[in-house]
Amino acid sequence: MILRRALVLAVALSPLAANAQTTGDASMQQSTDQTQLQQPTNESAGQPYGENTLEQKAVLASEEVLKAAVDKLNESCGTAVTAAITWTGYDAIKALPDDQKDGRTMDNIYSLAGGQVESHLLGVADACQDELFKSNLAKKLKSIVLIPRVGGVSAEEPSHVFDLKDGVLTVTYHAFTNNTATDTLPKLF
Repeated sequence: MILRRALVLAVALSPLAANAQTTGDASMQQSTDQTQLQQPTNESAGQPYGENTLEQKAVLASEEVLKAAVDKLNESCGTAVTAAITWTGYDAIKALPDDQKDGRTMDNIYSLAGGQVESHLLGVADACQDELFKSNLAKKLKSIVLIPRVGGVSAEEPSHVFDLKDGVLTVTYHAFTNNTATDTLPKLF
């Protein structure tokens, strides 16, 4: 049985991360010398999220992409931002008929998750060359929660929607495509 609560990847360097909560039940680990990952698991099997080895490897690879982007953001911006992928958000995508998955397998879809926000986070890291931006970011951003979606993508319904509230940036992203310019996210800060 796949976990019904939000399973998250935690990338944490901050002492605040030990007590941080995101959407659902999120566990955060901390380390003073390196970033630690809390891997999402299947409740009954103690395995990484996914129903088979290919899916689990794709999940782990996607987490590594996200971890590298968050590490770069934190290094460039002098922050301790955490990030979490809500893997159970993919349950609705798994339930779709194959013809509605753009010809993709679930392992391929999982492998895209970290990359769907990587360029946006690296854009924020680059923007931290500006001291005023860096200062504003440090005041406004503490954690990031990533939530996949499916459906239409258009100018009126972009692939990525960014919502910043109370230090938490919620990124709702289309699981298959990306049509949102990478300069969109830095404009929030």
